[in-house]
Amino acid sequence: MRANPRDTTVSVVIPAYQAAETIGRAVASLAAQTRRDFEAIVVDDGSSDGTAAAAQAALDQHGIDGQVVRRPRGGPGVFNNPGAARNAGIAEARGTFVAFLDADDRWEPRKLELSLAALEERPQLAGVCHAEVVRRDGEEIARNRYGTRLPLYWSLLLRDNCMSTSATVVRRDALLAAGCFTEAPEHASVEDYDLWLKLARNGGRFAFIDEPLGEYQRHDAAISLNVDRHLDAALTVIDLSFERQFGPRMSTWQRLLHRQRRMRPIRQAARSVAASGDRERARRLVRRAAGEWPLSPKLWAVAALIALRRC
Repeated sequence: MRANPRDTTVSVVIPAYQAAETIGRAVASLAAQTRRDFEAIVVDDGSSDGTAAAAQAALDQHGIDGQVVRRPRGGPGVFNNPGAARNAGIAEARGTFVAFLDADDRWEPRKLELSLAALEERPQLAGVCHAEVVRRDGEEIARNRYGTRLPLYWSLLLRDNCMSTSATVVRRDALLAAGCFTEAPEHASVEDYDLWLKLARNGGRFAFIDEPLGEYQRHDAAISLNVDRHLDAALTVIDLSFERQFGPRMSTWQRLLHRQRRMRPIRQAARSVAASGDRERARRLVRRAAGEWPLSPKLWAVAALIALRRC
């Protein structure tokens, strides 16, 4: 049953693909929220494992106001762009704010309470992002704290992505003004980074909460399998963002900044590939990164780790 629109402050969009085994856990973490003025929108992205039925059963079990939207999968393989599924959820959203919860992630009970408090106290903010616990096979392996001391847009453009989708709550009108997530296939896996860039370029300001209010599952096998596609997508978004900012005819200084920025995801790919055991492929990526920007101490640290088999 749908609640009265006046009772909906935040719409929680949950994209799900082949998530019948995990969607119940994500919905349970939503049901445990201390702040209850939300709706849930599960977008089944063409699953064949009963995800839609599992999602509806979980919503009913916990008495959550929500709906399950089913859409055909937009493309073959694991790299169907989840931005399209999230956009389908945004189109159904009635809340002033939109939060994103991936189907294999979970939130701490005060996630919405603290995130919405920050946004309601500071109406000039476009969104808020909190820290997360990273798990692999159920074990905590890291705690990611997001944010930057630099102006957000320039940090995103020149350094790296400093936000996480499942940790972010955004004003719906800011999302719509930015054009929501890109659905271009060549941007798959970095559609969130593209959105943060567009929001920040529009003047959107974000607050960052250091307390871990959620957790996400890291799947190393998927990272290793898809590293080339992810790298190509990251470089495509970087190139597009630099052209948006500086135009197609960049100055020498701007071209140097561009090459330095391109080096970063190649370096990260080299480390990920090395961690999977493919040292030769990792060395090729190091050489490629050096071709963009050889003056990075971190790049040569990765090269040394690869040589010592310590990635």
